Amino acid sequence: MSVINIILMLVVIFNPLIVTVMAVVAAWYIFPYLKPFLKRHKRIVQAVLVISAGIVAIDFARAVGRYRYAQSLASGPVVNSCLPIPKRLIFVADSPQKCGALCHQLLLSGKIETLIVPAPYSWRRGKSTAEYVSYKISKTKLGTCPEERFEMVEYNIREDLRAKGICPVVELADLPETGVFIVRDFFRVSTSQPSKYFRSKTLKISPSGLAILFEGLEVQERTMTNPTIVHGHVRRYHAPSFLGPLVGCWARPDNIIWIMPPGDAGCGFWRMMTGGGYSDANHIWHVDSVIRTFFQVPD
Repeated sequence: MSVINIILMLVVIFNPLIVTVMAVVAAWYIFPYLKPFLKRHKRIVQAVLVISAGIVAIDFARAVGRYRYAQSLASGPVVNSCLPIPKRLIFVADSPQKCGALCHQLLLSGKIETLIVPAPYSWRRGKSTAEYVSYKISKTKLGTCPEERFEMVEYNIREDLRAKGICPVVELADLPETGVFIVRDFFRVSTSQPSKYFRSKTLKISPSGLAILFEGLEVQERTMTNPTIVHGHVRRYHAPSFLGPLVGCWARPDNIIWIMPPGDAGCGFWRMMTGGGYSDANHIWHVDSVIRTFFQVPD
């Protein structure tokens, strides 16, 4: 990397510090020339200051709400009540789910009879426009189970299922209104975009307002007569926080080249970030991990 490239990279990374220093120096030299104007238009200046203070106060109150929500999140899964394994388990998610070793063990033993899960991508592209399918297993002769049926099986157990003559049965299904639901919601803005408004339409408890990242999962029990009960949950949340005393242009730390100090993407005043919840949430989204965490799994 040439010296010029290194200098340009440093300018990009530290641009808020450079821009802020330049802005302070410029204000220092310009302010004496503005004094006569400010004296002649005191009421206008006062009105601008009052409006600005109101905007800052509203922004601060909203930032406090986001910060408090982030800090209130548990650092791991929260199990309010550990449920017995239901005969029918329903997954509501934004992407297909794969059934693993524990999932198939429970299906073989009859503890679970049916899984209702998001349809595989191949079904959404060609076979139908259905969003959900039912997943069961059956015994077949070796080598007779169509390969496409293993699309919803974890890769590391596919050969074992084939060797035992176990064949998945996948059929179109409607999303039931009652039962035990595993509900997942996911929201994220790209690294080059500023935070956006988010509120979950499927989870009972979620943030409402600007967010950078939100991953949430709830174990819900839905009935026709009683309100939905949340038996357990796990959440991860990143959001913009308070305004800081710097000006410039930012890219968040998850970008390839990020800006010092880190802030929400965009230009203007420094928008700090806050976050909380389960920092290692990826494994909880797998079917086996969810069952093992939130349900009474037999030995």
